[in-house]
Amino acid sequence: MLKTATVTAGGHASFGFFNPAATMAMGLAFEHAWRMIQISRESILAEYGSLPRPEELAQRILDLAREGEHNPDQLRDRALAALLPSFPR
Repeated sequence: MLKTATVTAGGHASFGFFNPAATMAMGLAFEHAWRMIQISRESILAEYGSLPRPEELAQRILDLAREGEHNPDQLRDRALAALLPSFPR
């Protein structure tokens, strides 16, 4: 199980866990999304001026998983859409 911590608006930590299937889905989503970013590096740089950092991608995937999304394709696509709104999928 993957343990996570979130700091609430009041500054308190909130802890949670992801089961192995959700953890696997997040890992697959990250790997596939990062590969897509690397393959499209030049067009992303031309349009956005920089690439998303791996930490940004990972955080977005974690946020989506906390919201209940555990499909790796949806995690990948929604994280990319959030970071690169006009990026083709």
